[in-house]
Amino acid sequence: RAKAQVPESVRFQTKGEIALELIDRAREAQVPFRWVVVDAGYGDQPPLLKGLVDRQIPHLVAVSRSTRFRRASAVEQDSGDPPPPAYSRRGRPRKARTVKDRVEPQEAAQIVEGLAGSAWRRVAWRDGRKGPLVKEFARVEVFRSGLRAEHLPVRGWLIGERPMGPEIAAAEQKYYF
Repeated sequence: RAKAQVPESVRFQTKGEIALELIDRAREAQVPFRWVVVDAGYGDQPPLLKGLVDRQIPHLVAVSRSTRFRRASAVEQDSGDPPPPAYSRRGRPRKARTVKDRVEPQEAAQIVEGLAGSAWRRVAWRDGRKGPLVKEFARVEVFRSGLRAEHLPVRGWLIGERPMGPEIAAAEQKYYF
């Protein structure tokens, strides 16, 4: 019995790369769309998010609780470091520190869980069998962090979603960017 083989003409692609290729093909075919919405399986892939930003496509992506961001307010309040002192020809010259070094990124869960109670708003987001489905949402302006805590100039809203009522203990909080 022969084993099936992937043809050599087929190259490996991540889910994010496949998604970007499909988006590019849709644009070429002039398929109208305004936004791209993806789940955390795609939302946690930096190359996909970079591709959406590079293509200037508005997007809403679900992210895992451990996805890291920098609060926009902390980045704006960062005064920066003075330039490094002149090299004295001894030892390794000092490098100027960057936002990456000065403003620590935080996990989405840590940022959202630290929001004041007044930041949360009740939203009826659709009708269910027993009436409107209501959850609480909060948002905070952030910058994305890349691999190895790289500071990315991609600014947006980190949105937290949490259930209300008796299902609070059973359901998990969700995060979106």
